[in-house]
Amino acid sequence: MLHDIADQLPPVSTPPHVIRRHPGRPTLWFNADCRAQRRKCRRLERRYRRTRSPDDRRLWVEATRRRFVIYRANKEHYGPVDWQSAVARRRDYGAPLSLLGRQCDVTGSTGHIADGFAYFS
Repeated sequence: MLHDIADQLPPVSTPPHVIRRHPGRPTLWFNADCRAQRRKCRRLERRYRRTRSPDDRRLWVEATRRRFVIYRANKEHYGPVDWQSAVARRRDYGAPLSLLGRQCDVTGSTGHIADGFAYFS
C-alpha cells in the first residue's frame, strides 16, 4: 500500500529550475559599432555551432578578436568616467540623482546624537 502511494509521488530528483539573467543597460561607451560587431559575432557563432566547419570557426574567432579590439578602442576613447555627470547627461537617467538625494544637503537633517545611540544600547 505504501508502495502505491510512493509510486504516485513525483520523483525525488527533479531537474533544476533554469534561471535566466537579463543583463542591464550596456555601458556608456557601447555604441552602434559595438552593437553591430556583437551581432556579427553571434551570427557567426550560430553558424559555426550548426556546421562545425573549421572555416566557420576561424571566421567566428577572427570576428570575436575584432570585437574586443573595437571594445578596447571605445573604452580608451571614452576615457575615465565621471559617473554622476555621465548619468545626468542621459535623458532617461536624469531623475535618479534627485531621487537619491544628491542635490540636497542632508548632513544636519537628523536629530540623532551620539548620546542617544549610547542610551539605546
